[in-house]
Amino acid sequence: MRWNTKDQDRLKKHKDLAILLILILLLILNIISIKGDTVYVLTDGKTKEAPELDLFCSSFIEQIINKGLQRNMVEPDIYDVLVSDNYKILNLAGSERVLFSRTNDSSCSVIVKDQIGLRRFEITVNKSTDYPFYYRVQKIDEPTLEG
Repeated sequence: MRWNTKDQDRLKKHKDLAILLILILLLILNIISIKGDTVYVLTDGKTKEAPELDLFCSSFIEQIINKGLQRNMVEPDIYDVLVSDNYKILNLAGSERVLFSRTNDSSCSVIVKDQIGLRRFEITVNKSTDYPFYYRVQKIDEPTLEG
């Protein structure tokens, strides 16, 4: 069987149409997958998916000070305790500022300055690529500062 030019042109048009439809389908799937991602913002409009632990902990405390904690930064039961009664449990007035943080493998210490003096918060985190920020707070303590 011999293909004539007319049949070859028709076959080429169908092939081009099939390729175009596949490309459109891939584009639609890509748009759907991008739209499903949630963007998480820590500070200054910078999006972070896996920030360094010290940045994460500092941002976590700053969000508590500003009474705007993002739910996905902390375990759900701890989130409920922190935000209940307008964040009163940590006794932060909103005028404090974070000085610095120090980190270990799965925890960090954040030093905060208020009108009275310095305060330290010990924050223990879980790590997982499933978390939007890679870290999630599982425990927060305020040990007394000595000296």
